[in-house]
Amino acid sequence: MTSPLVGFTPHYANSGNLEHQLKMINMEIPLEFDKSEIDSYQDTIRIDAGDILYHPAGIWHSVECIEDSFTINISLKNLNKADIIAHSLKHLLNQDPELRENMTFSSREDFNTQIQSGIEKAFEYLKDLTPEVIAPQNQFIPRYLQYDFRNQEQLDLICKKLTTPVTKKTKLYFNPLSMMVKRTSIPQEEMDEGVDFKIHHNYAGNPDYESSMTVEIIADEDSYEFLENLADLRIREPDYQFNMEEINWRKDKKLVQVIKILVYQGFLVVDDV
Repeated sequence: MTSPLVGFTPHYANSGNLEHQLKMINMEIPLEFDKSEIDSYQDTIRIDAGDILYHPAGIWHSVECIEDSFTINISLKNLNKADIIAHSLKHLLNQDPELRENMTFSSREDFNTQIQSGIEKAFEYLKDLTPEVIAPQNQFIPRYLQYDFRNQEQLDLICKKLTTPVTKKTKLYFNPLSMMVKRTSIPQEEMDEGVDFKIHHNYAGNPDYESSMTVEIIADEDSYEFLENLADLRIREPDYQFNMEEINWRKDKKLVQVIKILVYQGFLVVDDV
């Protein structure tokens, strides 16, 4: 199977596992299988003490020890496009109380009507997803996982790394996949000392609701009230948009930097329309 999925290659050749593999590989249509071609890829690699061999997931492999020794297999797999788009869409769907409700239905027709309504809503939410919404610049290495707004050198450096233009004509909106949590909303001992806000990104698309990215903000006197208002506004009016023309760029240079950093992190998104 091209780009095998997690769980596609069970390690024991019993009938249940083979059936599992067959149903998975049949997802790829048309199925073309040439055993002689696959056998031609076979190779033997010697691994000595301390060596590490990397191969993509889904490659058939076996280990034979030349002498008394042991090997450790570690399975690592990146997200694929299907995963990250599906996780992001599910996050948006979970924000809709109607779609979170447990389904109850009185007939097959009632079931079909509810599912069709959900599908139509899913298409509408899908329109809200963009690469910038799903994966803001800060999600790529190197990542800044703590912002200290008292550190002017750090602010200047991050603003230079921002590749998305933010000008006086820029319009911004809240990222539907991000949420800002205030320190004052959490018992003091539960949040790290000195951290005033935490931003969580893309956290409702996986079973454990783990955030794909979490960043901490240490605010200064000039930014605290603004960030607090943003956190409250994000909850009260998630569809709120504002224009950078509303800000005095000459007088509020620090505020402009804070906004640029929130764009870099992904809490705010530039509206290209």
